[in-house]
This record gives sequence, C-alpha cells and structure tokens, in this order.
Amino acid sequence: MADRLVPVDEEYRMPAPLEIRHQRQADYVGLLDSKSPMNGVQILKTDSGESLQIVSHSPNGDFTAHLMEGNTATSGRDDYRIVGDVYAGKLPAKEVTYSALTTTGTFVATSEQYGYTTQVGAKWSVLVNVPFKGAEIRVHPYKDNRGGIWRYSIGGQVTEFSTYSASASRETNGQLVSSPEVSAGSQLLTAEFIGADPANPPIGGTARGWLARTPGTDQYPGQYALIQYPDISGGWVQGTKQGIESNREFAWWIKRAATEQTARWVPYHTAQTAFNAEAPRFYDGNRELNISWLQVGQPYDATGPVSIVQHVYGRNPDEPSVNLLDIWTTTTIHPSGRMTIEGKIRVNFDIQVTNTYVLMNPVNSAVFDTVISPIGNSYPNTVAQEGTNTNLPESDWGTSWAFLSSASPDSVAAFRYNNPAETTRRGQPGKNPEGTRAWLEHRAGGQILKHYQKLWATNEVVPAGTIHRFSGDYIHQLRPNAYQEFST
Repeated sequence: MADRLVPVDEEYRMPAPLEIRHQRQADYVGLLDSKSPMNGVQILKTDSGESLQIVSHSPNGDFTAHLMEGNTATSGRDDYRIVGDVYAGKLPAKEVTYSALTTTGTFVATSEQYGYTTQVGAKWSVLVNVPFKGAEIRVHPYKDNRGGIWRYSIGGQVTEFSTYSASASRETNGQLVSSPEVSAGSQLLTAEFIGADPANPPIGGTARGWLARTPGTDQYPGQYALIQYPDISGGWVQGTKQGIESNREFAWWIKRAATEQTARWVPYHTAQTAFNAEAPRFYDGNRELNISWLQVGQPYDATGPVSIVQHVYGRNPDEPSVNLLDIWTTTTIHPSGRMTIEGKIRVNFDIQVTNTYVLMNPVNSAVFDTVISPIGNSYPNTVAQEGTNTNLPESDWGTSWAFLSSASPDSVAAFRYNNPAETTRRGQPGKNPEGTRAWLEHRAGGQILKHYQKLWATNEVVPAGTIHRFSGDYIHQLRPNAYQEFST
C-alpha cells in the first residue's frame, strides 16, 4: 500500500494538500455501478401519506431498497422529503414442490421426491406470485436418458425444454421459463408433456416427462424444489439495513444575520423549517407520475429511473414569513441501484451559519467498520470511537469513499461528488482550516457513521444572492467479498 498513500506532514500528521491534488483517486461508485446485477426498478407506496419504497432489483432477486419519506402528516418532519433507510439484499427463493401442483392426466409419483408422466398431453399448473416485472422463474426437473420435452407457458411466454440427459442428473441451474416482460402479480405457470425429444430418443423404454427424483430424506435446502423464483412475501424491508434515516441531501444550521434569532436546521431536525414552494413532482423516466393514483401496497413496475423533484423554502421559525433560502433538489433512483442527488440552494437574505453541509453519507454503524478514502487511506469505525469525530486529511479533495464491513464482507456502500470543486466550495473563502473541513462522525449510540463536508466555517456570514450547487451519487450493494476487494 505504500505506493497508494499520500506523503505525510510530520508536524500536523496530515497529507500535504498539494500532494493530494496529484494522487489518482478511485471512483468506488462507478466501479460498483458498472458491475451491478440490477436492471429494474419498482415503486411501492406504503401509506396514504405517500411514503415510498423505491427498489432497484435484478431478475433473480438482488435488490437495493430506498425508503422515501412521505408528507408531513406521516413523516412527522416538514415538507422536504428525505431518503431514509436503505436496504440491500437478495430475496429468498420461493420453492414449489410436486405436491403443490395441480395435475391433469396420469402421473407416477410416490412423494415430493419422485414424479413423472409418460402420457403425451399430461399437464401440471401452479400459481406463481411474480414479485416484479421480469422476475426469473426457473424449473429444476430430474433428467435422464429417457427424458422427454415439456412445454411451459406463463404470462404469454411459451418455452420448451427437454429432460433428456445421457447421465442422470437434476437440472441444477434451472430452466428459465419466464420472459423479461412477465408482469408482477399472480401468474399461472402451466406445463404440458409433448413427448420424446426428437434429437434424443429414449433409451430403454417410453419417454418420460420428468418432474423430480431426489431419493432419500430432505438433506439440503431446495432438494425437493421443482420451481424457484424470488419470494416477495417478506417485503423489501429485509436484508441488510446499510443506509440510515438521517439528512443526507443537505443540512444548514442558520439564522438571519444581525438578528437575535436562534439558529435552526434546514430541513427538519427539531422544528419544521422547510416548506413547499411547489408540490413535489415524481417521474418515471421523463414521464410524470401522479403518486396519489398509486394504490397503497400495490407495486408499480417503472421503466426507470425514478425521480422526485422538490422546491422548498428554508425558514427560521423566529421569522416564519421570511424565505431565507430557496432550495431545489432532484433525487433519482436508477435501475442499477445508484442514487443521484442534485441540488441548488439560493440565499435570499444575509445569513449567519453554524454548520452547512450537503451530500452527507449516513450509514449503519453496526454494519460498517472500515472507511476507505479515494487515495486508499483506511479509517476504522469502532465502539470505542462512539461520540467522537475522525478528521479526514483528504479535506475537500477526496471525491469518492467506500464503506466496508469485516464482519459482513459482502456489504458495501459508496458515494462520490460529481462536481467536487463546486459541491465542496474547494478554494473558496470562509472555510475551515485544512484538516478540519471533512470528517467521519461516529455518533453516540452505535447507530450512525456519517461523512460530513463543511462548506463554511462557523459564524461566517453568507451574503444574499449566494448560490450553491451540488451533485453526487450513492450506491448500496451486497457484492461478494467486497471487503477483500476494497480494503487496504
């Protein structure tokens, strides 16, 4: 790792800023996004207050679920709708055995372990709860040198597969019988035996339409399963909670300058401070969605990406008629699981700031114990650090960060700044000294580990007319051996 580390200033024990500027920086979001197995997105409205689960998923059940806060009545916050908890995982497999099938014709079967037919035209069927558009439904029949052909049909997709094999075996990878267009909801899967495989006539008898042959006791999960598909019965709030409900888009602790007001956080921390200038708008791609039309609990399979566009005023309750800030943000969930947040904040009156942040990254401190900087520096997150901060010598030059878990090595989260100089106010006046501009908060209670980048120093006055723009990407995944891949 010596070649990846930045030279250290012995007096301050921090990298020299000029050296950081010339280090090649990793883009963890780009790497994870390019390898993501996910390619679809679903919206689920969970209550009448428009709380949403926006879920990116793969055909076989890998998922990242972003929980979007609803209106004030359900969130208990103000009008600005933040992204809350983020879950990453893989839906368990729903397993269907022979005994669950409805059959027509003559079948030879002794139990779930053994079944076939020799009758051309014999059929079986079963209802499948397809969790989302394009979910993979696979059949795992037994195969031998007498195996014939099954014709499967589901959601308008018709496929034919042979159960012939020169050596007896079970179809371990499964025969894919669904199409990328199969719709979510209850779908009838049917199969009809159409006889011998013309390319492989049966050896030693009549062709068989095999279902299962797994003699012996049930020794491993799925041993008796004939059909498998992603099981949504447990909902999307499962797997690993990687992201934590805490302001990540922006948080400005401000008051009007030259007043005796109490400084307040915008948006909500303990008081309502963000108020709709316009009603939030939702989009599926470039098509506007009316969220009020969505039924609670009824999934909507989007084309994607899914976006929420918001414009709110930032106010101090001590002067509730004055719009200190105009804030515009667009939050976009991509089918790959990546989330993009873009924003603009306009200061309408001189304000005195206590803290000003954009694009924070709050993750689950109980999961992530290691943070990797874009130049390869590694920072621990331990129980002993709770209630403290770790200043980051990468300062406002660090553009992409990875969060890893030695205990759950497949869990990985990352974020990056897309316009880093503008987002962090790099090189602008009124900032903290080098070495105190960015830090990791190891929040007391062991729930939140959070990356911060401070835009202005405490008590700075930000003049009316100031405009601050920001843009960044986040990603949460389960990626095999992510800890070993990214740790240093």
